[in-house]
Amino acid sequence: METVSLSPLSLNDCQALLDFECRNKTWFEQFIPPRPSGYFNLVGLTDATRELVENQRTETHLMYVIYDGDKIVARANIHTIYDDHVEIGYRVCHEYLGKGIAKRALLALVEVCREQLELDYVVGKVSSGNQASIKVLESAGFAYQSKALNATLIQGQHHDLLSYQLIL
Repeated sequence: METVSLSPLSLNDCQALLDFECRNKTWFEQFIPPRPSGYFNLVGLTDATRELVENQRTETHLMYVIYDGDKIVARANIHTIYDDHVEIGYRVCHEYLGKGIAKRALLALVEVCREQLELDYVVGKVSSGNQASIKVLESAGFAYQSKALNATLIQGQHHDLLSYQLIL
């Protein structure tokens, strides 16, 4: 998978998104808090997706999926939009690790920020134990800014949350 194309999240993605979330649930929960249980059935996921799609219309969030064929292999999101900056996040399917998808998705998000939003900077937050995402952020030019102690709960354990920033 050489190129990464961000596709705006839509209700048409629900079945593929359910597959993505179910296939990677255990993997993701090693690094981030778990999704609500409704994300793991089509009705609940469709309801959640409908809300996210509505948020995209008002540009409070911009959510994207990345496909390889008919399968979602990553999500890349601008999940909080402020006047001068945004917070971003991404998830890559376990079986697609090590292929550069996370970095290319992150760089694609940065391009959206540069081209469509008038911002000063982009923030990425990562749990202190997620070395792969730390590496992705740093290799994309993000610089460490701060640490929030015990700010996130993952598998019953509190973890520090590191904040990285890219000036646009």
